[in-house]
Amino acid sequence: MKKATIIVKDEVNIKIEGLELSTRRKLTGKFKYEIPGARYMPAVRLGRWDGKVAFFQLGGSSYVNLLPEIIPVLIEENYEVELDDNIVTRSLNKATEFPYDTMTSLQRDIAKGKEKNELDIFAESIIKAATKYGVSVPNIQRVYKELNKKE
Repeated sequence: MKKATIIVKDEVNIKIEGLELSTRRKLTGKFKYEIPGARYMPAVRLGRWDGKVAFFQLGGSSYVNLLPEIIPVLIEENYEVELDDNIVTRSLNKATEFPYDTMTSLQRDIAKGKEKNELDIFAESIIKAATKYGVSVPNIQRVYKELNKKE
């Protein structure tokens, strides 16, 4: 069985290594879309551009949100899929380069006293899903309650 390694570069970008050229071409074709009205653009009329945008590059670069559509193609092509998600280590290493007093967007929102902030997106959605499926998440609930205090 062939092996494909998905490397998570950051929160948005991925690179898939170990794919045969035929598979990369198949994925490039699957995620290539024509821009409406592109045929009227000078670059297309001069033959410099095909008027399409590709969300999977021939080199294997793509986007995290396309993984649910990419993985079935890899399975269909008999690939063993491996995930190299070293993103946490890379992110922590990157964070050590920031100045000490750098604040995250969540910290800035809380400091400004904003009613709606990322806490609602991250913690609240996790708590709702955990409640729905009967999963206990006491640490997240505690942190959410602590950070969500209105002063």
